[in-house]
Amino acid sequence: MNLVERKALLEQGFIERYQTKPEVFVQAPGRVDLMGSHTDYNLGYVLIQAIDRNTWIAAHPRDDDIVRIASLNVDGEAEFALANIIYDEETPWTNYVRGVADVLQKEGYQLTGFDGLVHSTIPFGSGLSSSAALEVATAVLFEALADWKIDPVQRAILCLRAENEFVGLNCGIMDQYSSAMGEEGSVLLLDCRSVTSEAKPVAPGVQVMICDTRAERALTGSEYPERRAQCEEVLVFWEGFIPK
Repeated sequence: MNLVERKALLEQGFIERYQTKPEVFVQAPGRVDLMGSHTDYNLGYVLIQAIDRNTWIAAHPRDDDIVRIASLNVDGEAEFALANIIYDEETPWTNYVRGVADVLQKEGYQLTGFDGLVHSTIPFGSGLSSSAALEVATAVLFEALADWKIDPVQRAILCLRAENEFVGLNCGIMDQYSSAMGEEGSVLLLDCRSVTSEAKPVAPGVQVMICDTRAERALTGSEYPERRAQCEEVLVFWEGFIPK
């Protein structure tokens, strides 16, 4: 499916659901970590790359503070008021949207309600950061509907807070940073301690191949939070020995 076909698919689905055309289209990519998996929350270095699988959101602004969000990929539609954002047990994927809205408002950003429709080409549960892409795309959408802009690094940090504080997964910065800062034809060497990176061009002729092992990856409900807590204990201990 090319870009024109994909936009037409989203637009048609949007019209069928909301009886109007979308005014805004935004997107954010998934990512692959080439080196340094699980070192992001240990404040180490990771080598990451945005990929050509991404998440799109088509939207139409509303005159009230209501957000309605649905997806072409998964069942369920959610509606919530920006003045009363609570965790949704019935359509849990929408909590990534809710979390971003919650964090942005806590930071003082004025948000506009919208009707939105999501379409993603990132396989779910594959370790390619479909959730981070949805978070970053949501942040970009709120920016597009407002008169303010966020620095891309700050956007990644706020989306990380949404996943940590609202969704409840204490992940590191790697996923959101990749989606917010990825550059075509380059990889990013990310220093997770300083949250700074260097873009390194991929040599001509070199291609990254991502293989589907059919093993679903799920951090929520796994031993990931326990392992992270153990790593944080060690990190705090050893930081006492690191020269300032």
